[in-house]
Amino acid sequence: MAGGRAGDIIDSLMAGGRIDFPSLWKNSSYAPSYTMTIRLYNPNPASKEATEKYIIGPIAAIMLLGVPISSDSTTYSWPFLHSFHSPGIYKLDPAFISNITIVKGGDQQQIALNQSLALVDVRIDVGSLFNSMLVADKTITGRPTVFNYIETLRETKKVSPLSGHSGAQGREREDDAIRTRSNLPPSGGNTNDSGTLSDRVSERIKRLADAIINQIPGGIKIGT
Repeated sequence: MAGGRAGDIIDSLMAGGRIDFPSLWKNSSYAPSYTMTIRLYNPNPASKEATEKYIIGPIAAIMLLGVPISSDSTTYSWPFLHSFHSPGIYKLDPAFISNITIVKGGDQQQIALNQSLALVDVRIDVGSLFNSMLVADKTITGRPTVFNYIETLRETKKVSPLSGHSGAQGREREDDAIRTRSNLPPSGGNTNDSGTLSDRVSERIKRLADAIINQIPGGIKIGT
């Protein structure tokens, strides 16, 4: 019977027939990629100290995260590995930085007359070290699994009570909180909305720059 069926198949092929074999599973791929943009703002481009603190220092810190490491001028090894986590969005652990794009002056080319940078956009692309996601026990960590992926989607970010206020009152309370942490005088007087927003953004950027620059071993040294 089997021989007869084989003969029929051969006759069909000789007559121009085709065989449709079922597809075989080869592999499953997992290639997440996320891009984040960090905007560095220099409140005083005319000042060399401000440019070093708010532009050069943070750029140096970010580049240290993704550039390969070398002990001589010929060879180099892999850069640092990272853990990227945004509650409710993604969690890559371990992960790597695949690309760092530095846009000097931003899209608006904000460069001072003395060629100091007033604004820099740093775009960072990150990906996972693993090429696959597995259905595995929830106790397995250190690699992508369906359980860990779903648990990340369930997470929520803790929101400050200040964000619950809206309008001028909410902005005023937030400004007062920032000034309290920065030992600045409380808000009041004839401060308009644009000035309030500028003060708020400037204070946040200053705190971020201070936190980043303090992480760089030896600090930042400019010049020869």
